[in-house]
Amino acid sequence: MKTIFLTIFLLTNLTSSSAFSLYDSPKYQNSFTHFNYRNINAPKGGDIILGSRGTFDSFNPYILKGISADNIDLIYDSLMVKSDDEVSSYYGLLAKDINISKDFKTVIFTVRDNAFFSDGFQVTVQDVKFTFETLLKDGSPTYKSYLSGIEQIEILDKSRVKFQFSKDSSRDIISTVATINILPKHFWKDKNFKKSSLEVPIGSGAYQIDTFRAGHSINFITNKNYWGKNLAVNRGKYNFNSIKYDYYRDENVLFEAFKSLNYHFRLENISKNWATEYKNLGDKFIVEEIKHKIPQGIQGFFFNIRKEKFQNYNIRKAITLAFDFEWTNRNLFYSQYKRSKSFFSNSNFDSKTFHMPKAGGSYQIRPILRKAMQFLKEAKCYLKDGKLYLENGKQLKFEMLLVSSGFVKVVIPFKKNLAKLGIEMSIKLIDISQYIQKLQKFDFDMVVSSRGQPLVVGGEQSIYWHSKGADIQGSLNIIGVKNSRVDSAIENINISQNLQELKKAVFKLDRELLKNFYVIPHWHIDRFRVSYWNKIHRPKNPPPYSLDFNSWWFEK
Repeated sequence: MKTIFLTIFLLTNLTSSSAFSLYDSPKYQNSFTHFNYRNINAPKGGDIILGSRGTFDSFNPYILKGISADNIDLIYDSLMVKSDDEVSSYYGLLAKDINISKDFKTVIFTVRDNAFFSDGFQVTVQDVKFTFETLLKDGSPTYKSYLSGIEQIEILDKSRVKFQFSKDSSRDIISTVATINILPKHFWKDKNFKKSSLEVPIGSGAYQIDTFRAGHSINFITNKNYWGKNLAVNRGKYNFNSIKYDYYRDENVLFEAFKSLNYHFRLENISKNWATEYKNLGDKFIVEEIKHKIPQGIQGFFFNIRKEKFQNYNIRKAITLAFDFEWTNRNLFYSQYKRSKSFFSNSNFDSKTFHMPKAGGSYQIRPILRKAMQFLKEAKCYLKDGKLYLENGKQLKFEMLLVSSGFVKVVIPFKKNLAKLGIEMSIKLIDISQYIQKLQKFDFDMVVSSRGQPLVVGGEQSIYWHSKGADIQGSLNIIGVKNSRVDSAIENINISQNLQELKKAVFKLDRELLKNFYVIPHWHIDRFRVSYWNKIHRPKNPPPYSLDFNSWWFEK
C-alpha cells in the first residue's frame, strides 16, 4: 500500500509537457510547426561528400575500444532534441511528452507508439531501459560518469518509463538522458556490446549506413521510411539524399582534396589557410564567416600532473609564462584569435577574473621569463650548465605529444622560450590511433587538448575535473586533477536551484582551475569559418548556438 501511495504521489507532483527547459520556459508552444531557423521549403535531394581527418574501425562510439566513424548519430534518434536558438530548451522526438518532478529528481518519458527502427521494429520503453542499463554497465567511463546520477529505471506501462535520480545529481542530467541515442534491444541482445565491431548497426534515425570501406569512407543514405520526418522538430532538416565521409590521414592532403572539389564543405580551423588560401578558390566556392554565441570552453596545453615534475604549482606557472600568445597570434594566426582567459570562454559563465601577463612578442619576452625564473626558484629548482634541475636533482624536461602537424609551428617558439629557462622540451608527433590510446592510458607529459562547454554548465564538469576520475583510465580527467575545492565547486553546480546559484558555483570552479595552472590557455574565436560548393545553400537566419549543417541543402 505504501509503495502504491508513493507512486501516485510522485505522478501527481509531476508537470507534463512536450517540451522542457532547465531554467526558464520553452520558446516554442505545443502547436509549433517548425524551428524558426529552419527553411521548411528547402528542397530534398543531392549527395554531399564531406572530408574527415583520420580513420575508423568501429561503428560503436559508446565504448573505449576502436575508433568510431564520424557522425554515427545520423542513424539514431533520442527521446528529445535541443533547439538551437534557446539556451536550455528540449522538445520531444521519440518521446511524446515528459513529466518532471519539481525537484528535478524524477522524470517520466512517454514513448511514441509510431516510432520505428529502420528494420521495422517498434521503438519501445524496453529499448529505452536497455540503452541506459547497457551504457551504465558496459559503456565507456565517459558515459558511465555522465549517467552516474541515475538511481533507478522503471517501466510503468507499455509507453512510459520513469527515471529516478540521486539527491546529488544536477538537473542537467535530465537533458543528458533526453538526448542520449536510443539503441535497439533486439539488435544488441545477442552481441558483445564491449567489443569493437564494423557490423552495421540499426537505429531509428533519418539515415542508414549504406556502404563503407573501413578506414577510408562511409556513406549514409536517407531512410525512406523514416518515422519522424514530419515532426515539427525535423521539418527543414535532413535535406541531403546521402552524406558520405571520405577519410584522409594528412591535413594538407585533406585541404588539397577540398580545393579539387573532392568534397563539398569545409569548416576551417587553420588561420593561415583562412588568411591565405581561400581568396583564389574560384567562383565554384562560397567563403564566409558565420558568427555564433556558442561557448568555446578551453583549449590549451594540458599538463599531466600525475608526473612528479608537474606537481608543483610554481613550475606549472613558470612554464605557462613561457608561452608567448601575443607573438603566436600575430605571426602565425594573422591576429584572428582572442586569448582564452576562462575555462568557459564566449559564455555567460566566464568568471572574468583571470589576467594572464602579456609577453607581447619575442622581443618583449625577457621580463616574463624573469618572472618565470622567480617561480622556478620558489619551487627550489636550480640551474647547472644551462639546464634546469628539480630539487631532487632530476633534470626538468618533458615531451609535448602532438597529433596535428599544424601545431609544430606553435610549439617550436614555446620550446625556444623554455630553453632560455633551462627547460628541455621534446616534440613527438604521432598518428591519431596512438594518440587516443596514450590519452586513455595517461601516457604523456603534455598534450594539446580541449574541453567544450555546454550553454548551461552541469554534470559534465565532474567528468572533466572531479577527483574520482583522476585514476580511471579512459576518463576525461586526463590532467589528473585532485582538488577538494574543485570537487566542492562541482558539487555546488550539481545542486544549484537557479541560474544565480549556478553562476556562483561555476565562477568558483573557473577561478580554481585557472589559478592552479592545470592548463596553458590557448585561444578561441566566436565565428565559423566555412567554405562550400556554391550549389549548397543554408538558411538565411542561422541559429546562434549551432551551425546546424543538417538543415542545409542542395539547389541547382
